[in-house]
Amino acid sequence: MPLPPLPTRPRVRQGLWFPLSLGVLVLLALPGAVLLALSLLGRESAANGWLRTNFSLSYHNPLPVPAAIFLFLIPLVLVLLYFLKLRRKATEVPSTFLWRKSIEDLHVNSLFQWLRDNVLLLVQLSVVLLLIYSALAFQVHGRSTTPGRYFILLIDSSASMSVTDVAPSRLDVARTEALNEIDSRPEGDTGMVIEFNSRAAILQPYTRDKALLRAAVRRISQTSRVTRIDEALSLADSLANPLRSGENEAVRPTGENPAEARTYVSADGILAEVHLFSDGRFPEVAGFTAGNLSMVFHRIGAPGTDAVNNVGIVNFSAVRDDKDGSKLQVFVRTLNFRKEPADITIELEWRVAGQADFKIKEQKVRLPGRFLEKPDPEKSKVTRDNPGEAAVTFDLPDID
Repeated sequence: MPLPPLPTRPRVRQGLWFPLSLGVLVLLALPGAVLLALSLLGRESAANGWLRTNFSLSYHNPLPVPAAIFLFLIPLVLVLLYFLKLRRKATEVPSTFLWRKSIEDLHVNSLFQWLRDNVLLLVQLSVVLLLIYSALAFQVHGRSTTPGRYFILLIDSSASMSVTDVAPSRLDVARTEALNEIDSRPEGDTGMVIEFNSRAAILQPYTRDKALLRAAVRRISQTSRVTRIDEALSLADSLANPLRSGENEAVRPTGENPAEARTYVSADGILAEVHLFSDGRFPEVAGFTAGNLSMVFHRIGAPGTDAVNNVGIVNFSAVRDDKDGSKLQVFVRTLNFRKEPADITIELEWRVAGQADFKIKEQKVRLPGRFLEKPDPEKSKVTRDNPGEAAVTFDLPDID
């Protein structure tokens, strides 16, 4: 006998509210996605210049690159998961009904089949959109009636900043603290970035663009040079306490290119805060006076002599033998700043001109521990720091 007709339920016509809401979220996400992409491509400064000119806005992406890429891809992955998601339930049905449902299943992955009323998808996309705009840290720029303050960041990149007594290294911690200092400055403040080791260089002249200051700090890389601060202080001092007429505001040329403009100051100089990020142990600078500079020292590294765990080469030289010019003597001096003695191996590699292979010599050395000599109250109040010391000599024959 024929089967009775299957009960049917009226179809509810899909409304337009879901695709419209989804379209609005996509339009809102586009500016954030573009700004995040520009930040990943290193174009944050150019984007900030356009935003500040047209909308009095600026933004900053503080996230590391992997986290920013992950956040950038979340909306796409979320929508893709909904697009591929299939929902099937096992149901006993007559054969004719089964054929009809199977045909409908073929269209599940069509382009707009997944586009159905789904409030959860809208909520998830809204949360991700909020996270993206929160991470961009927008700032509104108004017109200030009072001039901002000046600050200078001096960042040490000498060999001792590679020590890992603070993770991941002293230089990484110094960069992080310098970036935090930039972020904490109010709008209108003008900053400069100076890197120093055995030499000093201005990585970013005075600017109010925080993106340029951050980029300059991130460009600082580890070196194997010694620490000298005199040149860095001289650079900072030249603008705060000008001695040369070429730095005076009165000699600024007319119609100069803003992109190539140098920093000019008044004859009275500039009051500036100097933030020094270093592990210290640099010699005193004879004859230096702060003047208009206000010094703030950010000590990098674990505090206290017991936390020091550093052994290194401090002198290296090579000289010819006076009697036999084919012989070369190499002198190496090492210091141990640990509290305990250190057994080390000094390895020397060299290559003769015209030969591809390197030759190797090594010497084992035992360095005594560091000793702090207490001061004599009647003669001196200074504690003498005596690191363990050893020197070795390598004799290299037949060196052309």
